[in-house]
Amino acid sequence: SILSAFGKEFGVGMYALLLLTCGQFINAASGSVGFILQMTGKENIVQNITLISMSINVILNAYLIPLYGINGAACASMISIAFWNLVSVIYIKYHLNILTLYIPFFSGNIES
Repeated sequence: SILSAFGKEFGVGMYALLLLTCGQFINAASGSVGFILQMTGKENIVQNITLISMSINVILNAYLIPLYGINGAACASMISIAFWNLVSVIYIKYHLNILTLYIPFFSGNIES
């Protein structure tokens, strides 16, 4: 209904907006993984993860846009954002022993 306030044709983007929102949730929950890797001297790791993520995005866009249009582009972006952040979270956890992922209802450490 929010998109429809701008016009009926904007309602078509509802699913694309939902997909991009899921990708941004993963981005926000992952924390500042790029900054952590860069500040700890792992610039090459950030570069490699970013290049792989970009490649995934280009390949998925080339495949999904002809089939699904705007929703395919949003899905490709969501997958590449999730890949970028989750691979960085895993790398930081195993190599720096820091958990940057923050999802309180999954951690089991609920403070009252």
